[in-house]
Amino acid sequence: MGNIKKKVLEFKFLTAGYKNKQIVLKDINLAFGVGDFVAVVGPNGSGKTTFIRAIFGLAKILSGEIIVNKADCGVVAQMSKPVFNFLVKDFIEFGCHFSSGADYKEVIQGLDLEHLLHQGIQEISAGEYQRTLIAQTLFKNPKILLLDEPLSHLDLKYQIKLVKFLKNLNGITIIAIIHHLDFALKYFDELIFMKNGEIKERVEHNDFHFKTKINSIIEEVFEVKFYSQR
Repeated sequence: MGNIKKKVLEFKFLTAGYKNKQIVLKDINLAFGVGDFVAVVGPNGSGKTTFIRAIFGLAKILSGEIIVNKADCGVVAQMSKPVFNFLVKDFIEFGCHFSSGADYKEVIQGLDLEHLLHQGIQEISAGEYQRTLIAQTLFKNPKILLLDEPLSHLDLKYQIKLVKFLKNLNGITIIAIIHHLDFALKYFDELIFMKNGEIKERVEHNDFHFKTKINSIIEEVFEVKFYSQR
């Protein structure tokens, strides 16, 4: 990646897994720079979620290392709603580094949460809760944002709005596990293809050969015919 100005996250020869030395990730070597907008894609069981869990110590590092270079990480995982019926406004401001001004308004408006702020967290839909979780995490001002299936529970309108909103955030490195391959191809600057715990390919849209090789990569990783128009 020649365009990296400053590395904020590195995986060096990482092998990781779970108890009983179950290996899920194998010899991962990756580096991410400031402002990278990356989708991690692959079939079920390919190691995508473990890839994020390893950063937070939820998967055991068996060899190699993960280096976070002076950057706070925020993660949005698949979570159940809290038991207490907090107001949405109060919920998203837990641990908030800013609760007024342009940044606050930009996030609230960008995620279309204005009309939900004074509703109870138990009263909103799963898709609305997903956007609320993302807002809560952004309010902690992370430099690296990790998203586990951020498009789940969202209808088509909000899938498009969310990806466009995230793409326009400045100075945040965003790494998202995406199951919607069409969205990954259309909106993300880079795609990392995983299969059987390994990185099969990392491709950028500005790669001159992107159009000629993307279909064969998808066929190899997902074992299906796919024709991208990108």
